Amino acid sequence: MKKKSRAKQMTDSVYLNNYNRLKHLALDRFEWDNLPTGLEARHIELALFHHGKAIFVQDDVLGFLCLPCNPNGGMNVYGDWVKYTAFGYNYNKVFDVEDCVLIRNNLLMINTDDYIQMYAKRLTDVERTIDVNLASQKTPYLIACDDKDILTLKNIYKKIDEGEPAIFADKNLNLSSINVYPTLAPYVIDKLTDFKNAIMNETLTFLGINNANTDKRERLNADEVNANNEHIIENLEHMLVQRQLACELINKRWGLNISVKIKESVVEEDGELYSDFETDCRE
Repeated sequence: MKKKSRAKQMTDSVYLNNYNRLKHLALDRFEWDNLPTGLEARHIELALFHHGKAIFVQDDVLGFLCLPCNPNGGMNVYGDWVKYTAFGYNYNKVFDVEDCVLIRNNLLMINTDDYIQMYAKRLTDVERTIDVNLASQKTPYLIACDDKDILTLKNIYKKIDEGEPAIFADKNLNLSSINVYPTLAPYVIDKLTDFKNAIMNETLTFLGINNANTDKRERLNADEVNANNEHIIENLEHMLVQRQLACELINKRWGLNISVKIKESVVEEDGELYSDFETDCRE
């Protein structure tokens, strides 16, 4: 197997860091209460994150489960599947729609993972470009010289980099054969950082996490802030409402008392933004 270059290893590392950071935010938005013993919120959210849908079932042996699923069988007159195959580690079982409750990540059952991968890739591209631009500021010159002088010049600049107070060179060093050319690499880190912040704000808006475009809040008027808030709420509503609907069906089917709400850590970012919305969803 061909060994990865150092640059490719760094890019992969930055991407993985961005992906995991965004994935954590995506998984940590909703709080599930009164789940059956053995079933945790992360089991539900991971299934919805990766697959866009999951089914809540009562297994004859394992009890209550919430697992990723695939459609199985035909459709009814509305185009809804009449059977689902639930799958997990060493588990694969078909359930009729009457014997399970489908939990949708959103109305279209689209997973969140694809979007997080896209945003992580964008952030990585910008951050690696910043790295390249920063490196170009450290080496703003291209030096042309005879082959026999290359090692000598490398040693000279190594001493400069190490902070030597004086540089000693062979008197036979032909300085007239050395040509220095500026690379003229522009400094664009500030612009790239603004672009990175814009991508992050877009990601948070998609996830329904308030960001209020904080880097330019002072330049926004009230209408612009309200429009941004509405967009954040709409994105969160797509996901929260489907989860709450599933809770109602589960509770009715098995006599449980499961509920889901926006997590306090999300609400605390701007309690006023979410307060009315959360009340509306519960009504």
